[in-house]
Amino acid sequence: MKKRMFFMLLAVIAFLAVIGGFKFFQIKAAIAQGSSYQPPPEAVTTVIAKQEDWNSTVSAIGSVAAVNGVTVSADLPGVVSEINFDSGRSVSKGQVLVRLDTKQEAAQLASAIAQRDLAHVVLQRQKPSAPHFPASSVSGKSTSANTSPVERRSFRFRRCVRLT
Repeated sequence: MKKRMFFMLLAVIAFLAVIGGFKFFQIKAAIAQGSSYQPPPEAVTTVIAKQEDWNSTVSAIGSVAAVNGVTVSADLPGVVSEINFDSGRSVSKGQVLVRLDTKQEAAQLASAIAQRDLAHVVLQRQKPSAPHFPASSVSGKSTSANTSPVERRSFRFRRCVRLT
């Protein structure tokens, strides 16, 4: 059995050596053929140069893309109510391009002004009764403290409505 394994192993090694040698000579011939390869010459055409007049404009059909562009965005979010420009037209600096719908902000401004006025009326009502109470009256402090945030809120809405 060992003898038979030995002959089989010897036959496989001989087979691989024959195939390896055959491939070695094939590759050697391909390398020799590749080193002697000369690429074909480049095709060159010639034209006699002459002076011609060229048109400064050319009529053509196609698409044009801008090299320089501007992305327009709003400072405040909202619904656009009016567009004051045409697509592709030039605009000047400072020109109003878009108007936002300010109905909601105007309503909030009116509400804030009403709250401010109410806070002033409440403050005025409490001032005549101030001599009956000590100077550190809690209700007097809270009413005058409430007018400040109300005024700030109405100012913020007034500014939003004015911006748009």
